[in-house]
Amino acid sequence: MFVLTVDQQGSRRVGDRVDALLRELAPLAGRDGVVRAFERTVGDEVQAVLDDIGAEAEQRILSVLQEHTLASVIERAESRSTPDPSVLNSQ
Repeated sequence: MFVLTVDQQGSRRVGDRVDALLRELAPLAGRDGVVRAFERTVGDEVQAVLDDIGAEAEQRILSVLQEHTLASVIERAESRSTPDPSVLNSQ
């Protein structure tokens, strides 16, 4: 299981692109391996919780992130259970 934290680079310079990112990634919600779909957490940051989403979906996510000039941090969750949402939103 992985927590994906994504922060837009240069949002003050180029404007907030999170809404466009969320629209592009919305089709992945509910797909096998998506524990918690992408959502805005703070400012220009989004998070998702993923578990073995498959190579095609992984490639799509990386492509969209690159297109939107976003930096990501992937953290491996210690537990295989669904994380507490309050923990996800506090990072």
